[in-house]
Amino acid sequence: MSKKWDEKYLADATPYLHPIAFVREMIARLPAGRALDVACGPGRHAIALANAGWQVDAVDNSAVACRMVRESAVPGIAVHQSDLESGEFQLAEDDYDLVVVCCYLQRSLMPAIRAGIKPGGHALMVIPMVDDRPGIRTMNREYLLAEGELRGFFADWQIVSYSEGIPADAHRLQAQLLARKPAVL
Repeated sequence: MSKKWDEKYLADATPYLHPIAFVREMIARLPAGRALDVACGPGRHAIALANAGWQVDAVDNSAVACRMVRESAVPGIAVHQSDLESGEFQLAEDDYDLVVVCCYLQRSLMPAIRAGIKPGGHALMVIPMVDDRPGIRTMNREYLLAEGELRGFFADWQIVSYSEGIPADAHRLQAQLLARKPAVL
């Protein structure tokens, strides 16, 4: 799978260089701390976080993407080339103030993400949804959320912001979430 993404980033990384508007807006609301950018790609969100004062672990399986993040030379980012699906990168419990996941869905990783966020910390996610409208590129449904699914992963957390729809900076349905982990679950 990393070879596919390496080729994609080498061909044209432009669509993956600018932070998603929802992510920029939510970062501006939160005090800086320690963040994890899951499946970071070329680092658009890791860079935005670091520029806002966060200490960031950026994780991706693509060697090209990881090289691009390193070459950005933005202070405060530690890059980890790891295959998330095989469990190469382990999230320690209560380790991060914020975990960001954008355009990536690995359902089996959700329990580790939830556990890896400190009490009072946040999950910030923007994930594509099933979208059967004409003209929308077909994607493997394994990597797409069903309606209400993302909210369900965090039903016992405080939902700070949640929407499902097509934001101005996207072309397909997506779920956008900012959820705060309670002090005690």
